[in-house]
This record gives sequence, C-alpha cells and structure tokens, in this order.
Amino acid sequence: MADGGAERGPASPAPKLPNVLSLTPAEVLGPAHRELAGVLAPHSLTVPEATADLRRALPDADYVVGDWTHRLGLDASMLELAVRCRAIFQPTSGTETIDLRRAAELGIAVANCPGENARAVAEWTVMAMLVLLKDAWRHHEGVQAGRWEMVQAARSGVYELGGRTVGIVGFGAIGRAVAARLAGFEPGRVLYFDPVPAGDEVERRLGVERAGLDELCAASDVVSLHLPLTRSTRSLFDAGRIARLRPGAVLINVARGAVLDERALADALDAGRLRGAALDVFEQEPPGPQSPLRGRSNVLLSPHLAGSTNEARERMIRRTLQNLGRVLRGGEPLDVVNGIAGLPRPPHDA
Repeated sequence: MADGGAERGPASPAPKLPNVLSLTPAEVLGPAHRELAGVLAPHSLTVPEATADLRRALPDADYVVGDWTHRLGLDASMLELAVRCRAIFQPTSGTETIDLRRAAELGIAVANCPGENARAVAEWTVMAMLVLLKDAWRHHEGVQAGRWEMVQAARSGVYELGGRTVGIVGFGAIGRAVAARLAGFEPGRVLYFDPVPAGDEVERRLGVERAGLDELCAASDVVSLHLPLTRSTRSLFDAGRIARLRPGAVLINVARGAVLDERALADALDAGRLRGAALDVFEQEPPGPQSPLRGRSNVLLSPHLAGSTNEARERMIRRTLQNLGRVLRGGEPLDVVNGIAGLPRPPHDA
C-alpha cells in the first residue's frame, strides 16, 4: 500500500439491537417510551396493529411488551412463534391473556405490573356503589326526558351508603383500597372474602371482617368483585351464587368478565331480585349487540375503564418500561409471575 500501513479487512457488522415487540398500542406506549429513552438501552421497537401482524413479528422479538388493552393475547400457539423471546412484560396486573404455563415451559419469563391501578379501580367501585344506591342513572335519564320524579323516587328507593353492609370479594390491593375509601361513608359493616386472611392488624386498620362467601352474599347490600381470573374463580358468580345474594342487593364486577355469569345476572335483574349492577368487565369485550345487560336503566356499563385513568395508565406503562430497561441493561426482571428465575433462555444468536 502507498502509505506502507497494514491492509484492513472489511469492517465488522454492528451488533444487532435487541428487538422489543409491543402489543400495547403506540398511542398508549409512545409518550412514556419517549420520556424514558435515556433509561432504556438501545433497542428497536415494533408495534403490530393486528393478530396477523403479530404472528409475523413474533419470531424476531427478543422481548415483548404485552397488550395493555387485552386485545392481543399470547396463547400457546403465539408463544411457540416467539423463538427468540426471553421475557414478556405485561403492563397490567392481570395476565390471563398470556399462557403462563407454556411460557414457563419455553423458558420465557412473564412479569406483570401489580397495584398501579388500585386507586383508580377503587374510586370507580365506590362511584358505582353510589350511582346504584341512589338510582342516579335512571333519574338522569328522567330529567333528560322532561320528568321530575322527586316524590316518586322513594318508591324505588334512593339510599345512602352509610349504614349499609358492603361485601368485598377478593381482598388484594384493590379490595383493600376499596375498604379504605369506604371508611368516610360510615358503612354499617364491611365484610371481605379471600382465601388468604388479611390478618388482625389489617382488619382493624380497615374496619373489615372476614366472612365465608355465602355468608357475605346473604348479608351484603352491595357486593363488589375484585378476584383474579383462575380456574377456581371462573363463573364463581353463577346462577346459584347470584341466588344467594340478598334481595335488593347491587352487584359490581371490576374483576374479570368470566368471573360472573352475565345471563344469570340478567335473569336476576328481570326477576326483580337485584336492585342493579355495574360492570366494567365482560365475558366478551366489547359486549355484542345482543348482550342481555345493555339498555337497562339500573345497570351501569363501562368499557374496561375503571383502572384506566390517565394517571394509572401512565404509572403502569412507566413501571413496565422501567422493568424492561433493567433487563436491556443486563439485569433480571422484577414481578415475574410464572416461576421463571432470571432469563434462562439464551439469546437466539448466542
């Protein structure tokens, strides 16, 4: 060579960036992802828009951010396409849209995001209690239609939450947050059902009593569901359980739709056994036009929005991305729910 220097070979290719696949829509993920750019090690980001796009993208994903909306799930067939994936970060506490067992068999850690929406769900729950006890939705419609049923309202009842017995089914972070917010309304009793006792100190602090499920149903004016969806809780509130509810009770479901038999609930409402119901979650989301719960003045429906305040959404997405950031920088994921320690599956290109 003219300068007498050693001849150089071809430059080594730049190392491939980890590929992060987000099932959460860009509108939800984007703001926090941009804000945390300095925390996240360099990576590429792919956001599919439909199941077909997801199937094409999964084989190249090193890490997956689950769907905050629960629209795109990861069943066994999807997970088997994810040949490179080492961890899934679900930006909600619920993980029922992911096959946890198959992920564990494949060596894929699944981490969730517990507790960040407890305040939001608890506020919605207490709001729903008040709406149903005060028949607020029906009287709103009445005023809109030109009626003024101030005197007639007593016939169907306009009630206070104070002095009532409230039953909380499931006493995790959300159930306890509901109990804490009820204190200011001075309920008569607050009962809770959970397979795991809260303990004497928690019960004293929150003013609650542990009860059996049938006992709780029979005694409560208001029953609120806060259970995870598992084999044992699926259809827990079927026709038989609903028949055990106190006549004139109201039922609130902010857990998962499949915990409650919606047809059985509609039958109880038709029979006049229950005063009303509020649902933020459904067996089918969104519920179809033939849903037996639509079009009722004593039923409050919400599009899986109880835990989706702007503040809660930001907390969940930020915490999820911070967990991802730990892993991108060589750490282990936090809040793993499928028994996988560390990241046992080696990188695909290793």
